[in-house]
Amino acid sequence: MGVLVTVGAAAAWVGGSCAVAQALRSHAEAARAKRLHAIASGAAERARPSAGLAEAVVRRAQDLSRAQAPLAGWARLGTASFEGRVRKAGLERRVTVDGLARTRLEAVALCAVAGAVAGAGASGQLALAGAVAGAAAGAGLVPWALGRCVEARARALKGCLSETIEVLCLGLRSGLSLDRSIELYASCFEGDFARELDEARMEWQSGLATREAALRRLAATYEAPLLARVVDAIVRSARFGSPLADTLESLAVEARQTRKADVEEAVMKAPVKMMVPVGTLILPSMLILVLGPVLLDLAQGW
Repeated sequence: MGVLVTVGAAAAWVGGSCAVAQALRSHAEAARAKRLHAIASGAAERARPSAGLAEAVVRRAQDLSRAQAPLAGWARLGTASFEGRVRKAGLERRVTVDGLARTRLEAVALCAVAGAVAGAGASGQLALAGAVAGAAAGAGLVPWALGRCVEARARALKGCLSETIEVLCLGLRSGLSLDRSIELYASCFEGDFARELDEARMEWQSGLATREAALRRLAATYEAPLLARVVDAIVRSARFGSPLADTLESLAVEARQTRKADVEEAVMKAPVKMMVPVGTLILPSMLILVLGPVLLDLAQGW
């Protein structure tokens, strides 16, 4: 009887272990498939670089954009460049120029107070200098956050533009129309650009705008000359009847080469960035370990 209990317990343990191993294997395979799909669709780079301070600035501007109180004229000084950056950052539906101006005023006040408090411990002159420096830093916080969003949007587009053009080429060479190719791409791929491209397609199909106007409006929201060339090729093909698939194929090759060059540049910058922690953390420790005993011997000899 004891032998049967032992055998049953061993069998149950083996079966449970196999079940747990199978579950872990399935989870790992699902995570790997999800990661590969994210890399293939460019989703790994679609995360906004506005994470952190820039994201906090954008969220605050979004909250303040809902305010109905009008701003004074002096508060809008220097906001002429905000409109272009907001459009290229893809934030037209989230923030307004008044919201960014209010955020800039809050940043100036908070940074000025922080600078004054930091310098007040030493002297009044340092408190005044800290307040001025903090106000200057706060004034540049909103443009910096918008610039980060613009860079992230352009970087995300570079990661997915080549695959977008290739899918459109495959659709056109398979006998599909451009509209159907765009619809197929938007249904199979995720991301901001796929969604915005599909929205532009629905816009000209519903008659709210012409195809040229919708595509050029989409290209104006990205800081990417290659996308503007793709739009020009589509417009020229629709206007003059020139073959579009060949032109898009050459642009896809150029997009892949540009993407490859960007990756190689990032890889080449990695050793240079690694020199900073090596020079500031590892090298002083090594010098202390190597020269410390020698300096102690010299000090004892003196």
